[in-house]
Amino acid sequence: MWSGCYRVPSPTLTGSLIRDLQLIDEVVGAGEIAMSDHRSSWPTTQELLGLVTDARVGGMLSGKAGVVHFHTGSADSLLQPLWDVVNASKGTIPLKHMIPTHVSGRGPALLKAAEEWVSKGGRVDFTSDQEGETASHDALMDWGKRMGNAALQGVSLSSDAFGSLPVFDSKGELVEYNVASPKANLNTIRRLVLDGKWALEDALQLSTTNPASHLSFKSKGKLEAGADADIVILSPETLQVQYVIARGKVLKSPSVTSEGVGDCCRCSDEGLLSKKAPILKTPSCID
Repeated sequence: MWSGCYRVPSPTLTGSLIRDLQLIDEVVGAGEIAMSDHRSSWPTTQELLGLVTDARVGGMLSGKAGVVHFHTGSADSLLQPLWDVVNASKGTIPLKHMIPTHVSGRGPALLKAAEEWVSKGGRVDFTSDQEGETASHDALMDWGKRMGNAALQGVSLSSDAFGSLPVFDSKGELVEYNVASPKANLNTIRRLVLDGKWALEDALQLSTTNPASHLSFKSKGKLEAGADADIVILSPETLQVQYVIARGKVLKSPSVTSEGVGDCCRCSDEGLLSKKAPILKTPSCID
């Protein structure tokens, strides 16, 4: 989890980002801090420098990535606030501690700025395409063709699942809210492979090895002995989800989906299987 919100100063759980990183296992950094966006608090360079420094120091003390995740808007400043932090630190703050997100869907200027950030060793996060969108797919196809896999290793893909998707009119007035679907990640990956003819391993890295590397999760993002048993098994022809295994437990198969663990019975299309087992429900299952 991130500690904080759009605004700076940002709330923490313990009163300090450094303490959050040290004392709360789940906290890996700060975010989502808004910049170049009309909803941000327009933090100064010194405020951002202090925040990124705290993330770096807290990460060093806790053995975590210590990153700041930046919500990036479409203002003309683009990623300049991050470069201002780098310059203010005299180059002592590595770019890896600052990860801007939403860089793929705010127009060509921001996408070009993201390309420069990655070329200098930074990491960026693309927002996967919701239904009817193509921005991330098109950008990834272009980057893959022009810059190759080395550049793609600096990119992660996230869906903003269940986050708000506000729609504004030409005058900047809020028109409506939509909600981001968690299906967007796999849908974007599926399109890269099936339509874009990418190798599966090249597309999957965006949601597996890359984010695991960016966030210093040494036991995630790979299939090997000793790694976390969090696995999604896809059909080879359609890349539809067949099995989901989390922490070594099967949560979904082609016929059943787990909704949790309880002192109930485990149900399937065949009926009652056993007591005090994971609750598995299908469309024909009765609670």
